[in-house]
Amino acid sequence: MWNVREWITEAGLSVTEVARRAGVSRTTIMRIQNGTVSPSVSTLTELAIACGRHLEVTTRPLSDPNAAQAARYLLESGFVPDDQTAAEAWASRLERMRLSNPVDIVQAAGCASAPGLRPETRLFAGQHAVLAASSAGEASGQRWAISGAPVLGSAGGTAVLHCENAQRCAGLLQDSMRERAAGQSADLVVVPAGAGTFYDSWEQDHVRLAAPIQGLLDCVGLGGELAEAALAEARRW
Repeated sequence: MWNVREWITEAGLSVTEVARRAGVSRTTIMRIQNGTVSPSVSTLTELAIACGRHLEVTTRPLSDPNAAQAARYLLESGFVPDDQTAAEAWASRLERMRLSNPVDIVQAAGCASAPGLRPETRLFAGQHAVLAASSAGEASGQRWAISGAPVLGSAGGTAVLHCENAQRCAGLLQDSMRERAAGQSADLVVVPAGAGTFYDSWEQDHVRLAAPIQGLLDCVGLGGELAEAALAEARRW
């Protein structure tokens, strides 16, 4: 969210003066401040300059958990997203893509949700990732579930630990696994998660597994052979 109100306050200017300097209407600025309109980059640039700021627009690989929640909202009866508005926005995007079947929805939403690419994600390498993740999840005292390769029944491939307190889980894992830098290969991806992610999770051999559809979405988001295996499994459903 562009905090235009803060820009104006720190510049010590009135909304009227900023509107004059930027060449936009006072009403437009008020609507931007209230979040009722989405300004263009050119409008934001002029507002920034009027307030003595330089605007920089950057991008990073797409990784939005709301995309996965939208897919579950569309495909899974009884699923309630953590953020209904964000999930519905993603559902609209998926509909605009004219995806023809559930497999296509899983593929598009999985790629868009990519758990390994989120800024708050922690990556780990080491043996017995599922066992270590389960121990950390239990010790955290909060909800957790394992996704990724284990949901497909695969002994190899990357596992994902969804947990309410990702920083605590990551801290607990540091004694048994090696932390990796962003972009490096990992045996375990630790991701913070809200209540919706844990919907329909289940237990097998003392391991709390995420719902099958969450597992497919995460595997697609991890990419490579794991994504191919997940899409092949989805086609069998």
